[in-house]
Amino acid sequence: MPSVLLTDSISVELGAQEPWPNDVKLFQQFEVEQILLPDNANCLAVQAFLKMCQLNYALEMRGNAEHMSPSGKCLL
Repeated sequence: MPSVLLTDSISVELGAQEPWPNDVKLFQQFEVEQILLPDNANCLAVQAFLKMCQLNYALEMRGNAEHMSPSGKCLL
């Protein structure tokens, strides 16, 4: 069994200077109606990484990019 834990190596790799906020939200398109397979794979990868790092987040489903943007505008 390795002597270095995954969480220890991730924290060293990331080198975070500030603590992880408690109000982090991960926005994702609706799974059935709108999300494409590559986008769904990317969202699952991010969720898996956050869980491996034991970082808390809230998943929010949104319909369009305009609803995910902090300014309410799509940049595309």
